[in-house]
Amino acid sequence: MAYHFRNLIFEGGGVKGIAYVGAMQVLEEEGVLPGIRRVGGTSAGAINAALFALGFTNAQQRNIMKKLDFNNFMDDSWGALRDTKRLIERFGWYKGDFFHEWICGHIRKKLGEPNATFEDLREAGRPDLYVYGTNLSTGFGEVFSREHTPKMRIADGVRISMSIPLFFAAVRNARDDVYVDGGVLNNYPIKLFDREKYIAPDNRPRMAMETEPTAER
Repeated sequence: MAYHFRNLIFEGGGVKGIAYVGAMQVLEEEGVLPGIRRVGGTSAGAINAALFALGFTNAQQRNIMKKLDFNNFMDDSWGALRDTKRLIERFGWYKGDFFHEWICGHIRKKLGEPNATFEDLREAGRPDLYVYGTNLSTGFGEVFSREHTPKMRIADGVRISMSIPLFFAAVRNARDDVYVDGGVLNNYPIKLFDREKYIAPDNRPRMAMETEPTAER
């Protein structure tokens, strides 16, 4: 059976993101994944989306998650004083540096450069990646992608998206805006690809027919 799916969205959910490996296996067996052009997610979902966009197979992602010790993400400082200061000034107990280095390592494996940008994914022939973060300074959510932030480093976007408030330190940009986990405002950004330009041309007539109101009987 031919599928017209072109976009995937991953919901946030902490360690429950591991469950996506099983779901992706089903999509792989059904032949859905080769047609995916865009992938997006929030928090843990942003991690899964990034690994897929980078080109890791489902088997490789399963192996990555199997080997991952989530305790390593709890990279606090020696002494509670520094951690308390970070909690007050950056709204998180843990630094988040280990995670940033971890995702950079996987980016390097597939793109050859840990500081690769969202634009670099397109140049490598990979699906476009969209990750969602929350800007506390403006009170709005923001999408990081080749379309919106082409020069932004992939690792920075994913790090923002999974910055669980009070757990991981928030991220500040050049304007001094404060960013935290995208799940604060939109844990399941299902509407990311609702615009017509994201719909496969060969699927538009069918979608129009399915959404057209039917006459009352």
